[in-house]
Amino acid sequence: MLTYRSLLPAIFLIVTISITITMGCFGQASIQGRIMDGQQNMAFATVTLLDADSILVKSVLTDRGGEFIFGDVVPGHYFITTSVVGFAPFYSPPIPVEQEDIILPHVVLEKKTAQLNEVIVKAKKPLYEQKVDRIKGNVTISDGRHFQYELLENQNI
Repeated sequence: MLTYRSLLPAIFLIVTISITITMGCFGQASIQGRIMDGQQNMAFATVTLLDADSILVKSVLTDRGGEFIFGDVVPGHYFITTSVVGFAPFYSPPIPVEQEDIILPHVVLEKKTAQLNEVIVKAKKPLYEQKVDRIKGNVTISDGRHFQYELLENQNI
């Protein structure tokens, strides 16, 4: 004889599966595209999906072919941004997302050039270096020559 207690696990399983299937029917849109630099695909470029308020929703890296995909996107309005070192960032116009998948046109990034100023690296030796058995001093003579001298550490001081 079937009782309510014996049917409870089966009812729970059916309800859980129904909810999972029902929730899976909504928000299954995806956004996909390709990032290029004009001649070739941009592998490992950072692509971000922002909502209408410019809040980060998802972030992915492009694959070796420069392609990216954002899966399970809830309907709404979104922006796509990309960033790659040496290239100007890209900001898309608003992208309306409904229930169907969206394939964006290829995004072509422009090279960003910047003129850097010269860099001067200066190093200065310390005047004294403490060694285990001695103090090593570094002195520069006024005519630019450089020599080192060592002083034995005086144990009485």
